[in-house]
Amino acid sequence: MITGVTSGSFDSVSNFRMTEYSDSILKTIASVHFYLREGYYGTALKSCGGANGDSPHVQLLKGIALILNGKPAEAMRLLETLRKGECSMGALYALKYAHLQAENPDRQSLMEIESALMEINDAPPMEQFSAAEALFFQKDYAKAKPILDRIARSNPDNSLIVCLSGWTDLLLGKDQKSTLEMFERAIDGGYLDGYVGKMAIFTCRQLASDAKSLCKDALTASFGHLPFHVEATRACLLAKEWNNALQALQNSNIVESDNVFILFLFAVHTICSSGTRIEQTLTELQTALDTAESDNHALYGQMASCLYRMGGRNRTVLAFARELLARANKKSRRPAYVVDELRVAISLDDVREVTSKVKELMSMDCDDPYAALGEISLSIFEVKIANLPSWI
Repeated sequence: MITGVTSGSFDSVSNFRMTEYSDSILKTIASVHFYLREGYYGTALKSCGGANGDSPHVQLLKGIALILNGKPAEAMRLLETLRKGECSMGALYALKYAHLQAENPDRQSLMEIESALMEINDAPPMEQFSAAEALFFQKDYAKAKPILDRIARSNPDNSLIVCLSGWTDLLLGKDQKSTLEMFERAIDGGYLDGYVGKMAIFTCRQLASDAKSLCKDALTASFGHLPFHVEATRACLLAKEWNNALQALQNSNIVESDNVFILFLFAVHTICSSGTRIEQTLTELQTALDTAESDNHALYGQMASCLYRMGGRNRTVLAFARELLARANKKSRRPAYVVDELRVAISLDDVREVTSKVKELMSMDCDDPYAALGEISLSIFEVKIANLPSWI
């Protein structure tokens, strides 16, 4: 049972009807869910600012995105306005999380939020779903699942509920026949995120041809839904179908030309296939990051880690990865970022940077095995330098 909520909170049998949502709002929710799952929090915020931005459901998702993007105070101000209404339960869970993410958590406010959650009785399905959403995007899947299971029993045909249930099961490691069926029910109900969930299952099972076929179906259903273009590109990249991947990227430009995710995939394509125009592609990616994801240090670190691994010894790619990691580390100093900075410095044969990062890791009391390797590498570099001819 969810802490702070009585069992009576789950006894409502009133149906949560999809007719309460327009196709436009459902498409916005699907987009925001996609970007939040993928870690593109700034892009998720942008998606919340469109024509459906005044919807309480979209406002809740905006509050969640603000928390994840490192702005808990701004999130609290927004979420406080949602404490009364159809997403009140989700707002309370998100508020609790926002306070816990703050530099100095307000214990009194946390106690008040816990009390408010305890007072909720017989919450309608929409409120319960909003709570499951808030918990899901906190990656507390184990607490989100029982809520979704309960409301799904009285709302078996609700695409939002069954789709989030599918994602919860998938992220809990339950890639089962029932998980696939939930995504298929979401698709049958016209909810676009069901396609993405089904694609994720095909990808996990390494069913490349099935994934590509489903991407075609998804784009036929909604060519303007950008996550489908992301998935179509990823499917082609995984299959190393470079020409098809390029075509998928070009198709996405019809919908949106400056999407960060698409530009990242374009950089991946350029590095792995052509090897030309790398510098220009990375510059365009950096511009998009500065515009949409400037506060998202986790995404900077994630991209850098991916790019330097696939870039091999390409100094342009390594230099770009080093800059991303420096920005990530400046916003939030973390051992993982410094370890990756060390990896890049070793790849660049930058003795001074290796020295600096080894010392930084030692000061952080990091137990990553690569830190020890860095110390060994530093010793090797120093020996090489000591043995250089005096005339060099």
